[in-house]
Amino acid sequence: MLFLGAVIFLLVFIIVFWITHRQYKSYALKAAQVEKWHNTLIENAGDAIIILTPDVKSIYASPSVKKVLGYTAEETLKLDLLAIVWPDDLPVIKQVMEQVLARPGVPLKVDAVRVLHKDGTWHWYESIVTNLLHDPDIQGIVDNFRDVTEQVEAKQKLISANRLYAFISQINQALVHANNEQDVFKEACRIAVESGKFKMAWIGLLDTDINSISLNESYGMPDDDKPMFVNIVYGDDWPIAHIVRTGNSFICNDAERDLKLPQWREYAAARGVQSFMMLPIKRAGKIIGALNLYAEQKHFFDRQEVHLLEEVAGDISFAMGVFEKEAMREAAESKMRHSQERLNEAQAVAHVGSWEVDFATGVALWSDEALRMYGLGPDENNQTIDSWLSFIHPDDKEYVMAGINKANETLSSLGLYHRIICKDGTIKYLYSKTEFDFKDGKPVGIHGVCHDITDIRISEQAREQADANLLLIIDLIPQSIFVRTLEGRYLFVNKTFAATYGLSPEELMARSDRGEIEIDELFLQHDREVITTGEAKTIPELKYVGLDGNTRVFFELKVPFTVPGKNETAVLGIVMDITEQRAITANLMQRNKDLEQFSYIISHNLRAPVANILGLSEVLKNTEVIADDERAILKKISFSVKRLDRVINDLNYILEFKNQDMQQKEWVNFAELVTHIQTSIYGDTNNADVQIITDFDDVAGMHAIKSYLYSIFYNLIANSIKFRKPDASPVITIQSSQADNKLTLQFADNGIGMDMQTSGKHLFGLYKRFHLDIEGKGMGLYMVKTQVEALHGKITANSELGKGTEFTIEFEI
Repeated sequence: MLFLGAVIFLLVFIIVFWITHRQYKSYALKAAQVEKWHNTLIENAGDAIIILTPDVKSIYASPSVKKVLGYTAEETLKLDLLAIVWPDDLPVIKQVMEQVLARPGVPLKVDAVRVLHKDGTWHWYESIVTNLLHDPDIQGIVDNFRDVTEQVEAKQKLISANRLYAFISQINQALVHANNEQDVFKEACRIAVESGKFKMAWIGLLDTDINSISLNESYGMPDDDKPMFVNIVYGDDWPIAHIVRTGNSFICNDAERDLKLPQWREYAAARGVQSFMMLPIKRAGKIIGALNLYAEQKHFFDRQEVHLLEEVAGDISFAMGVFEKEAMREAAESKMRHSQERLNEAQAVAHVGSWEVDFATGVALWSDEALRMYGLGPDENNQTIDSWLSFIHPDDKEYVMAGINKANETLSSLGLYHRIICKDGTIKYLYSKTEFDFKDGKPVGIHGVCHDITDIRISEQAREQADANLLLIIDLIPQSIFVRTLEGRYLFVNKTFAATYGLSPEELMARSDRGEIEIDELFLQHDREVITTGEAKTIPELKYVGLDGNTRVFFELKVPFTVPGKNETAVLGIVMDITEQRAITANLMQRNKDLEQFSYIISHNLRAPVANILGLSEVLKNTEVIADDERAILKKISFSVKRLDRVINDLNYILEFKNQDMQQKEWVNFAELVTHIQTSIYGDTNNADVQIITDFDDVAGMHAIKSYLYSIFYNLIANSIKFRKPDASPVITIQSSQADNKLTLQFADNGIGMDMQTSGKHLFGLYKRFHLDIEGKGMGLYMVKTQVEALHGKITANSELGKGTEFTIEFEI
């Protein structure tokens, strides 16, 4: 029984395993099939997919990339993608990457850019780029792109065709209205340049007897060049010889490379001509001249261009052969209808409409694009002046009417920028241009064009607002900003910079244009260095005396700056006032020195009396001390305490001086200051023989904190008296002088002097004494130096033993 159960269990296990294995195999086959379908779809898709890193390195390329870009997926992963982008399109790629990185997960459509195909040709590609760096399964930027070269080239061809059809249409109209062949030649050259967008056009007539061609009519040709084109004798290898010999047009799409005649190759280079075409003009089947068209671009004349231009030359030749007005008008009208269709197409692309009014009938006809622009239907093309005026924006109507009235009075052309309100309430911006039609000197009608510039105007308004916002920011920042030419003329200044001159930006710019702003030669030298080298220049410290007479210190950065719209380099300067920053730094450095000095004082001047007090206190703890010794010890403790108190009072005095608020400056007269000090000094009978000699003729006084200046004079005079010679009366000389922007005070005496080699280094230190036999604390000169520096001055000393001492103080004014 047990054996039978085991057999049944084994049988069930085998059946379950077999079923499970078959299901797994089925799922695996389906997964492989799905993966195959997916790979087949990717390989045969019209789009290609590349996954990029933020620095535009490919980490995945779909197999279909070979169909789109020419490279295999493996080759694509090794490519430097930026190296195969057309240089002019690199800024677009950079901008796209910035936008994509800033907006994760949001697809961004990228307009067509040019990329080098593996076959060596440039193709146009458009793409949709999505930032999926945050997706753990992708971790990259997905670029789904496709080749749109055919669409782009078709659009370019359409634009070119519209230009040519407009050209052909106007040529045909000229042929219809022309009275003679000279009018035809003149109009053909003018229309070729103005509508056909050629650089210049000219027609030459042949003299086959002497193999020469001579200029008959031209447009766009400089007057100085015209003599070169009169009676040109040509050889067998000349383009005109080819026309005479074959009757076919001559085309040169690369004048620099293909033009074999050196003198004309040089002329083309000098005039910026890259391509040209010469078309035969015939009369009754015989070549009588040539229409010459010059273009600024290489490879300008493609097959479509050549075909249509040959059609133009054929029309002109037709007009030459059949000049009876009626016959010529019938032929031209047929062509004009054909051209009108092309013109309508071109107008729709360019958002340009046209209209005309016949004064005899009063009928006004609008083109399809003009009707669409105003929101009208095709059956509403017969409009009146009143109906047109009803579309004009109320705020523009007065301005428009004034222009119309003036044009009617003078019979002159009229160009107006204005707004219209369409039937659906939409407001559009238009540019309208009108011209009168004349016959025998009298106006017989009027025609015009209207250009929908709404998108352009909206873009301009956005740009103007952005410019205004940027200017507001520049004017609000505390730094000074300017743009200056090599000649020292200001092209731009912000309010902060103009304020240094006490002017507004507009006033400063106007005075600069008139040459009324003087600029230091050193500043101009810096400008020349920046412009010449093309490198930025930093001036860490630049001193400048402001309108208030105070010297300020500035940090300045100058960089090259290209003037918009001009081939001219200027200097962009950014200036920061660092006067307060330097003062704070200097103050911090001085405070650090003071802290070091106080640390020294605490460790040396306070420790001695404290140690004495501690030692004597320990002695008093001894119970065996007799009364007399106790009194002596208490006396010594009292002396040490008083000594400690004097040091603490001195330090407190110094700290109070350091921390007190700056007092108001006032005019201080040196002579009056000395008189007050003399009164105080001469009150002591011991100072009756002191002689003070002053000379304040050069400088009578200065603006300063009076209490500081009094303390400086008092301490220096008192020191001269204290350190007098025992055998001579003190003689103190005080003198003021001024040189440039410095005021100097000199204090000299005939006292005992000192050895500067041993004492000079510590002369102004706190508690420094150099004559121990003379009573003093060693604080006087320390306070003098501190107060001089508080007044932004500096003090030096010169002394010699037995020959007196001289102190020199300098203040900047």
